[in-house]
Amino acid sequence: MSRFTCKPHVVKSAETQAVSLSPSELVRLYFKLPHRTGYKPFSFQGRRYFVDIYDTESRRILMMCGRQVAKSTTIGNKLLTYSVALPHFKSLYVAPTQLQSGQFSNDRIRLPIYYSEFLQTFVNSSVVDRVNHRSFLTGAEIRLRHAFLNADRIRGIQTDLLCVDELQDIDVDLLPIMEETLFTSEYRMLLYSGTPKSEDNTIAKYWYENSTQSEWAIPCDRHAPYYWNIAGEENIPSKAEDGLVCAKCKKSIDPMHEKAHWAAMNPTPNAQIPYLGVRIPQLITPTVDWREILDKYRRYPRQLFFNEILGLPYESGMRPLTREEIERVCDPGASITRSASYERNLTWALERNKHNIYMGVDWGTSESGNSFTYVVIGGYFGGDHFRVVYFHRFEGTEAEPERQLAILEQLVHQFNVSLIGTDYGGGFVQNDKLVRWFGPQRVFKYQYGDLSEKLRWDGKLGRFLVRKHEVMSDIFEAIKRRVFLFPRWEEMDGYLAQEMLNIHSEYNESRGITEFSHSPKSPDDGYHALVYCFLVSSIKQPRPDVFVANKDPSR
Repeated sequence: MSRFTCKPHVVKSAETQAVSLSPSELVRLYFKLPHRTGYKPFSFQGRRYFVDIYDTESRRILMMCGRQVAKSTTIGNKLLTYSVALPHFKSLYVAPTQLQSGQFSNDRIRLPIYYSEFLQTFVNSSVVDRVNHRSFLTGAEIRLRHAFLNADRIRGIQTDLLCVDELQDIDVDLLPIMEETLFTSEYRMLLYSGTPKSEDNTIAKYWYENSTQSEWAIPCDRHAPYYWNIAGEENIPSKAEDGLVCAKCKKSIDPMHEKAHWAAMNPTPNAQIPYLGVRIPQLITPTVDWREILDKYRRYPRQLFFNEILGLPYESGMRPLTREEIERVCDPGASITRSASYERNLTWALERNKHNIYMGVDWGTSESGNSFTYVVIGGYFGGDHFRVVYFHRFEGTEAEPERQLAILEQLVHQFNVSLIGTDYGGGFVQNDKLVRWFGPQRVFKYQYGDLSEKLRWDGKLGRFLVRKHEVMSDIFEAIKRRVFLFPRWEEMDGYLAQEMLNIHSEYNESRGITEFSHSPKSPDDGYHALVYCFLVSSIKQPRPDVFVANKDPSR
């Protein structure tokens, strides 16, 4: 993939000689950039670090960047080069919001075609030219989608290159669904990009655990041998006129020094198929204004400066729950283990509440060990406390759907479960069987989505739609207010409690809200099973002090 055989796609194409070009050469020769005088030829001057990103043979790339460093331009150019050079190549671009994907379609796909006579030879009135779907005379296609809380708009698409932009704002649980669009491709290329937040954020975890962590190494030749700089906080000058400085001698250095190059800090990642990981901070770009950088360094909160300017994650320690807050609502006398105390607890639960015991199920999305099917059972046993009487994570041989269903069926009868709340997105077959076994009056599906109401029954879809982050926030606050009672801490620790502690909160600029997420290798399935359990209980026993549930009035 390091070189293309390419020629303009014209009617008399035989008269046009094909040439062998690298992607960066193709872009430099034929692409144009907007300019105050109209447009100008594309240039890598001052941005030589992008050449290797264009020309790499790696089929997985992770770009961790500061803001406004030409990241989107690079993604758009790569999509266009593959579309004009590889017949019938299919690309899929995904952003968190429709506004972002629409803006990318216009600014990074439509306008570059308009500016370039070469690119214009690959389109005419016969090709598709829509905001979310663009095609070329080569038979290539670029589809553009948005995915914030679910991947419904992406299911069923086949692609050769998956680009996920603003990865830090994408729900990590959606990535396996997106990556399945590559299953039938001979290329199976991934390009992930974004600006990091905390060290628990998706992009930071991929950077540390799956990538080469390549940094642009800049030499200072005042030292023998060279002192190599990795642009960061220690390279910020005290005076704007000094520009980027050496971390050792504090003298000016040139990020475009002839010997500057990408250096892998983690050359052998512990990943089956590693990503070429590259970090691009504002400090090495040709448009950097050092007066502004120094001003931002003094004014911006430290986390914001690290994220937006340096392209580095910053650990802010934002957790919606603490260990102490969970331990405070654990009943030391309640047990769920298979023991005499468990049997006494089960007998007590059934005697105290024969008709209103509820089950929540979150279906695991993979067999990788990073996502599990989880079940939580609870109810009210006198008073206003919602008591969790059982939870279980399906692991090992229990990962098989048929085995899970058999265990769930047994639990429904054992606890005399009144209503079951399930995850709509992860278990179509399992949900269908539960509905067939227990009926639609006992099994309710919940789907996280982007809607105006916090919780709404949709009769046409046959499921509840839930504003994920608002409802999660309500449950967190309810735990802090001791609405919930959990089994003894010794049984919560390492299991359900740990899955709550795996969740962190961050502000999502794309949506303008605080959202909750978890790192790829730290599952949170148990917490969502708890959410579904509590949500389905509100059908019979509403808790307006926690949230107002809108259910189908005909029921």
